[in-house]
Amino acid sequence: MGRILRSAVTAGTMADASWTADLAGYGIIAAGFIESLRPLSAFDRMFSDGAIRRIPLRTRLAVATSAIVGSEVGEGANIPVNSMAFAASGLDARKVQALIAVTNEVLDGTTSAGAALLATELRGGVASATNAAFLAGLVTSNTTTIAGSASPLADLGNLLDVVNTKGAGKPYLVVAPRTANRLATKATTGGEQAFPGMTPNGGEIAGVPVLVSDQAPAPDSSGHGAILIDGSAIVGDSDTVAVDASENAALQLASNPASGAQQLVSMFQTNSTALLATRWFGFELIRDSGVAVLSGAAW
Repeated sequence: MGRILRSAVTAGTMADASWTADLAGYGIIAAGFIESLRPLSAFDRMFSDGAIRRIPLRTRLAVATSAIVGSEVGEGANIPVNSMAFAASGLDARKVQALIAVTNEVLDGTTSAGAALLATELRGGVASATNAAFLAGLVTSNTTTIAGSASPLADLGNLLDVVNTKGAGKPYLVVAPRTANRLATKATTGGEQAFPGMTPNGGEIAGVPVLVSDQAPAPDSSGHGAILIDGSAIVGDSDTVAVDASENAALQLASNPASGAQQLVSMFQTNSTALLATRWFGFELIRDSGVAVLSGAAW
């Protein structure tokens, strides 16, 4: 019988070139991912601003559909008894993902430029999917739709009449890029900029933040559209974005992958790496009047 003795070894670190230094790049990409989504995603902007009330994912909700209204009571008078109505719902988790494949030369041969490229692509993919799910999920059959006019301020006022009924809301106007371009360049009768706080990338009108998203109602032949959202009428939460990498995956390199047997590309054989960003988040509109849609504005 023999005994094998081994000396103690030092713990490995990402700073060690012979250990896991190659993995450090993925950590850099993942770091700050949520904050970087803020200017790209309407959900993340409202979430970062604290407009959306944070409730953990997969939580059962009891939403009050009628509010208690107090009364002035005279001396010796009976006190009115209020009632409340509740609706049960749940804050279900939603998943969005962005997947790209890049050659290892891009990963290993560049530093800041390569990281910027990958971060931009993953960030844009996750933000686009988040916006699509968020804006589509807020508009239901009970959402009020208002016909637009030739006046952006008049249209905004009509939307606020629906959404900001208590005067304590946190409204955000979400518009498509072309609509933002028109608002930013709209001139007064004197030739001055009508909305100085507005830019093609967003801004504000009458103190209301304007967010730009390609998932917002796009202008059509009848005019421009927009969505006014009261962030305080939404509850939600977001987990961290997980960025995974694999050099051994086999992918169907298509933006619209089909089911069944398909031609796959090996990351190992093509000296490539697949990067997958996965994001779990959830939201629930707790008041139907918290969202209003504008259509056909002649701006």
